[in-house]
Amino acid sequence: MFNSIRSKTTLILLLFSCLPLLISGTIIYPKVWRALQEATIRDLEGVGYKQANLIRAWMKERKYDAKAFANEFLVSSFTEFSPGDEQFARLVSHLCLLRDTYEYKEISIIDNSGVIRVSTREDLIGTTIEDFDYSQKARIPGKTFVSDVMPSTYPIPNEYEEMELGVPTLFVSSPVRDKTDQITGIICLRVDVMALSREMRRVRLGETGETYLVDKNGFMISESRFLQSIKDMGLVKKRTALELKLIDPGTGQLTKGVQACLKGESGYDAEGYSDYRGSRVLGFWHWLSEYQWAVMSEIDVDEAYGAIRELKKNFFYMFVALFAVLALAVLYVGRKIAVPIIDVNEATKRVASGDYTHRLDVASDDELGELASSFNSMAKALEEKECINNFNRIIASSLLTEVFDAASKELKKLIDFDRFSITSFREEKDDFFLTFVLSKDNVSGELTQGTRSKKEGSLFEKVLSTSKPVVVDDTEKGLFWSDKTLFKEGIRSRMAYPLTYRGEVIGAMNFGSKKPGNYSEENFNLLSQIAPQMVVVLENARLIEKERPEGGG
Repeated sequence: MFNSIRSKTTLILLLFSCLPLLISGTIIYPKVWRALQEATIRDLEGVGYKQANLIRAWMKERKYDAKAFANEFLVSSFTEFSPGDEQFARLVSHLCLLRDTYEYKEISIIDNSGVIRVSTREDLIGTTIEDFDYSQKARIPGKTFVSDVMPSTYPIPNEYEEMELGVPTLFVSSPVRDKTDQITGIICLRVDVMALSREMRRVRLGETGETYLVDKNGFMISESRFLQSIKDMGLVKKRTALELKLIDPGTGQLTKGVQACLKGESGYDAEGYSDYRGSRVLGFWHWLSEYQWAVMSEIDVDEAYGAIRELKKNFFYMFVALFAVLALAVLYVGRKIAVPIIDVNEATKRVASGDYTHRLDVASDDELGELASSFNSMAKALEEKECINNFNRIIASSLLTEVFDAASKELKKLIDFDRFSITSFREEKDDFFLTFVLSKDNVSGELTQGTRSKKEGSLFEKVLSTSKPVVVDDTEKGLFWSDKTLFKEGIRSRMAYPLTYRGEVIGAMNFGSKKPGNYSEENFNLLSQIAPQMVVVLENARLIEKERPEGGG
């Protein structure tokens, strides 16, 4: 079965055709998978770092506000005011303006005993909050302090503007100093935790991705984008902040990402783990040590790796399709691979029988293509040789009036032209005329047989002066006066080859083609073999012309 060239070639081609697919499946595809996986994690990591930086910047503004408000004159003089007097009313009004302008929920000033002396909420004035960390830690070290997110100890407006106890609350406090730089109390800003959640949502992460904050106890302190579904699952009643603990439903423990982050670590999981909904997610986590918060960025594995899995599925389909196509192609090629060899064999027989016009199609640049090209070169050389021999026989055997027409037919086999003429030069006159027009396919209206024309500014003047062939690639752009005439008559390129007798140019063979750029130096070798015989004919024609009586045409 495998003794024939066709069978062997088919098997080899099939093996080598499938080799790229095998390489793609075992080497390239895993690398592409890893590259896409790494790109997905980098995107997730970029979102996480961006979110962490946004939170830092946002909290920095809150701390700056607290410090700036504490240094204002009215605030630093709060111990001098009492409820009911004008200055106290001005201070309260000013605090309300700051609250509304900078979008705080509440602003209060607390004295050193922990009593609220001034507040934008009148019902809080006189309340003692000495035991709370935001009251102590700003006053004793004398630095701006950010509290944990905690449930409110007194009713405050919730996200629906309803009074509620235990609403997630965040305080930023800063010491207030008098003229002698002594701490006389603190200013306390109650931050809208929902505003913190809105800040978290500024960075979008696909259809299933989200970023959220987790406190040191593992509770979410921002609002989840999946709040409604979480309510439907019974995990929370009102909100996720301080209600939802990030527990993996499968293990009953904190989720993998939260556990790692609460250890003070920053990192990611590219393989996937279960989140608080029980969904498998990719995660990146970053620890904000200054606030003891974890910034979590997560996206469902199905979405994150959806494109990669689609690639895997498409790759499999593509592999099967390509294998089928390659198998059919190899069978076809295996069947056809012997055809060029058979063609060469048949063509060789035809050449051996004297048919030099046959050519092979050079369909490839491999060894078979080179063989076909070499055969064509051989056949062309034999055809040229036969043409030259025929040309010589024509000139030797034909009558003068028949020579040019027969010679034109032979030349047509080797050189493509639409118009062919012979120009005879006369030294004693400053002109030339066309002695014979051999091609009847393109009859000129002006440059007809026997027409005299001026040598000056002509192509033939250049042939005479250089004794070399002259080629005009495009008569539309030609520099000779006859180019314009030939262009009007449809001739786009031309070539003149000198006919030299005893060292003297006595004429030229002229070729014209309707195609631009039809002639080149490749034609010169053939014409160099024909020109000597044509010179004899032209010289005989010139002698006969001289013997004619004047006015004989």
